[in-house]
Amino acid sequence: MFGYQDTKTGTFHALSKAAVDAATSPTTATATFDVTFNLKLISTFAKGTTAYCEAFVTVTSFNETTDKEVSYEEEATGSVALSGSTATCTATIPYSWLLPAASSTVQETLGGSYTVFAGTPVRSKAAHNLLRVISLMMR
Repeated sequence: MFGYQDTKTGTFHALSKAAVDAATSPTTATATFDVTFNLKLISTFAKGTTAYCEAFVTVTSFNETTDKEVSYEEEATGSVALSGSTATCTATIPYSWLLPAASSTVQETLGGSYTVFAGTPVRSKAAHNLLRVISLMMR
């Protein structure tokens, strides 16, 4: 039990517990980002070529009053076999973030980036499977 002792009387005074204010309590944000890439294929790809799509998300919450910062980074990768003239690749990013309650002194930032590339398995001199990048990488 927390408290203090009065030095003049010797009496111990217990401190009462402060009630948690629901308006300032952190909240958990849970959901998914579904990032879908609709690819228009203008090159001919070898049989067995796969497209890979990667999505990255970052969130930062900064409390100007307490100078506390919370940040999270999430990522996911999807893939699709290439054939024909179009393809759709989806990267699903599940998240669960404990964030401070919104207020006029809390600044929140959400950012992201992505990469899409395609490749086929090839054998090297050392007989390792490598990925030959044959498409433009985007960020």
